[in-house]
Amino acid sequence: MHDPRRLWPGGGVAEKAHTANLVDCAHAFKSLAFLQLGRHAEAAEAARAGLEMAQARGLKLGRALCTEALGHVALAQGEADTARRLLSEAIAELDAIEARPFAAMARRRLPHDLKEALEIPAM
Repeated sequence: MHDPRRLWPGGGVAEKAHTANLVDCAHAFKSLAFLQLGRHAEAAEAARAGLEMAQARGLKLGRALCTEALGHVALAQGEADTARRLLSEAIAELDAIEARPFAAMARRRLPHDLKEALEIPAM
């Protein structure tokens, strides 16, 4: 088995998130890249694949990042209520596992008007 501390010098996030290989997380970032290209269907597919992988393995970091990506997909598709729910869930999970760098990035990715609507505590 891989030592998660090798992926994160100083340890911590990977161990708390139960993530060792980060393939699930890569799907989330792939999804966000597809969104930047306007390829919503591929973005949703990548995020769902990563979420399925994360849920099957109990990988909390990947689950949170893929949930965030799905929230951004929903936002891009005009599904504001779904987007708010998913983005709130994702950031709450990132906070819960103390994935501070990822939580900070997720907060920065939120559109300004949504930041206030979600009432997410600042870090």
